[in-house]
Amino acid sequence: MAKLSFSECFTKYGAKLANRMWAVSAQAADGAIVSSCWSNYFSRPDQETLRCTDTLSRWEGNAAGNNLLREHLLLAQSGLS
Repeated sequence: MAKLSFSECFTKYGAKLANRMWAVSAQAADGAIVSSCWSNYFSRPDQETLRCTDTLSRWEGNAAGNNLLREHLLLAQSGLS
């Protein structure tokens, strides 16, 4: 199976990165928020749930990507995406 590039993964979900060098989240055409997460922060509390638990305050060195992700998470939380 061929590996997808980082930006191709977002495209697969209908989202385009604002900047492929620093963006880690994007909004798809249908309003869905697509985000990249580190696999070591995933847990599976049950068979139907995949949960990513992380904190933005832990992120360092990518202020632009962090701020954009924060905006996307707030948009998703508000239900206005």
